Amino acid sequence: MTVCVVMAATKYGWDLHIWDLTTAKMVASRQVSFAGQSLYCLSTALIRTSIFGSYLRLAPRGTWFRHLACESLRDRCHGPDPLTLN
Repeated sequence: MTVCVVMAATKYGWDLHIWDLTTAKMVASRQVSFAGQSLYCLSTALIRTSIFGSYLRLAPRGTWFRHLACESLRDRCHGPDPLTLN
């Protein structure tokens, strides 16, 4: 994410006003922005899965916490699309 922002600020005109950008820089800027947002969504989904996995390792079998962690992980994996945030 940081790499996308640094690249966009130096190469793709994020340091300029919108009126000063050319059409080519606007398109490239939006592409970098889309790539950064896509990477953000993917990384947050993987981090949530990792956190639920660590909860499963910590929780003893048969406890309510283990069942809650399993249901949360199952909902995360088979639930709604993470890009819609529903």
